[in-house]
Amino acid sequence: MLNMQFFRRLLVAGVLLLVVMVMEACQGLSSANNTSNLAAGRSPALPATGILAPGFYVATNGDDKNPGTLSHPFATLGKAQQAMRASSSVKTTYIRAGTYKPEPVTASCLNGKGSGASVELTRADKGETWSLYPPDGYNSAILDGQSTVGNSGGTGGNGTGCGFSGNTLSNITIVGLQFENYLYSAFWVDNGSNLAFTSNVVHNLTAAAWDTGAVAMACAPGTLVKYNYMYNLAYTGMVLLAGSPCPGGISNDVVSGNIIENSCTWPAVPGFGNDQNGGDCGVIYFHDKLRSSTNVKVVNNYIRDVNISSNGAGDSGNCCAIGVYLDDGTGNVTVSGNIIAGIMSSCFEMSDPENNVITGNICDLAADPGSRSIVIYTWGQRAFNTMTGNVFANNIVISASTGSGAGFAGSAQTADPMKISDNTYYNYVGSSIKTTGTVAVGSDTHPVYENPQLSGWTYQIATGSPVFNSPVKFPEIAGDWGPPGFVVPRHGTPPSSPH
Repeated sequence: MLNMQFFRRLLVAGVLLLVVMVMEACQGLSSANNTSNLAAGRSPALPATGILAPGFYVATNGDDKNPGTLSHPFATLGKAQQAMRASSSVKTTYIRAGTYKPEPVTASCLNGKGSGASVELTRADKGETWSLYPPDGYNSAILDGQSTVGNSGGTGGNGTGCGFSGNTLSNITIVGLQFENYLYSAFWVDNGSNLAFTSNVVHNLTAAAWDTGAVAMACAPGTLVKYNYMYNLAYTGMVLLAGSPCPGGISNDVVSGNIIENSCTWPAVPGFGNDQNGGDCGVIYFHDKLRSSTNVKVVNNYIRDVNISSNGAGDSGNCCAIGVYLDDGTGNVTVSGNIIAGIMSSCFEMSDPENNVITGNICDLAADPGSRSIVIYTWGQRAFNTMTGNVFANNIVISASTGSGAGFAGSAQTADPMKISDNTYYNYVGSSIKTTGTVAVGSDTHPVYENPQLSGWTYQIATGSPVFNSPVKFPEIAGDWGPPGFVVPRHGTPPSSPH
């Protein structure tokens, strides 16, 4: 797998070199279909031919009196947005390398309460792509929201609220940029469809408030959040919500290939406080009280360290600093191929769920103080009479703890327990990991206690590992997280396995 990743990254470098050669040879540009390119590769602005789609350009040495070409770029994102709106065919803006500190504009960010945004998108922006300029390199264009003081609850702090925000959007792509020092979100949307946020870096967000996160989408079916690196986030990495009314909910949303480190950093508040802090926070968080969504996927993400300041205890001592959090009725989600590791309350939480399948993941509880759970399973709102179809099977659970942990935790009463079976459990230090829960939550009916033979910060599985055999039949972890060329950092809580 390491060789395959090497050649994939070599191919990306070759394509970028081809772009430079083509643009030096001729200035001819050809159009490209963003959606098909996104499916085929990482950059929707870069067709398979290596020739860039027609676009406007923004640079730190530009001038808004310029025509917005490569040689005579605009200076501001706002001018590029005006140009794309005025054009019937050119719907891409390339942002050249450098740091930009856009003046905030009045925006829908946090429903108009979010201190504005660098770019406010509307229906008039349908089909736009905001992209790196590939020869400059991924994440070389930096948008700085200049926030140094955050808040809990949506009031206070300084700096710009969101990078991009909007209402009723469709077919918007943001690719290869870097966002730093915003209050709430790099990309915040209320109602949208077919939105893509790919190969970006987001870090140092300062505030914790409802419906915010590095990527925050409400009622946005068909959203793709892929290959991003996110770290040092006061609240969630991404939040995808289905409100009421909300046709399509969060159906067909895909969260994949992301690496999220040190999130939910706002201090926990014992007793939960206003619930807008790092102690009641999911790194990848879904919320669907209507149970209206289908075909939602959380695949091949790497999550490390949630609410470090409380040592993962969260607001209640054992909840709720969570890796993947399926809340308030969220259903029909497949969670597979993910690594969730380090400090946290639990790898997973499901509240009032239905038809969620958690399979083929690695859950590393690290040096568990005794309160960390594998899954927290609750009947919270009690708005539903059934909680059927929830499965936790064929996963690997490890720790480096002197104790056995909390196992499967949750409500004393639920409508239906989880179906739990055929998971591998291994503690590298102490006694066997607890594999049971209450009757209401469920217990593993066929736990497998064996050494999965993991190694390194990417949790490589040895070729001869028993986890590949029946009954666990664990699939390979795909890896290759983050933007092209990204290497997993060796900081934060180290793996429980040899590294």
